[in-house]
Amino acid sequence: MSGKLTEIMPGLHAPLTAPLSFRRKAQYQVLCYRRGQRNYVRLKEKGTG
Repeated sequence: MSGKLTEIMPGLHAPLTAPLSFRRKAQYQVLCYRRGQRNYVRLKEKGTG
């Protein structure tokens, strides 16, 4: 990958041009994944879960 990267958190890097909101969302999603949390709310709301 060309360009410089910044480390958001240990093990997670993002391009310097990535908006701050995207970086925060990625950090939140990785933290939830590492905790083993999953979001099935949307599936249940649609009746497919």
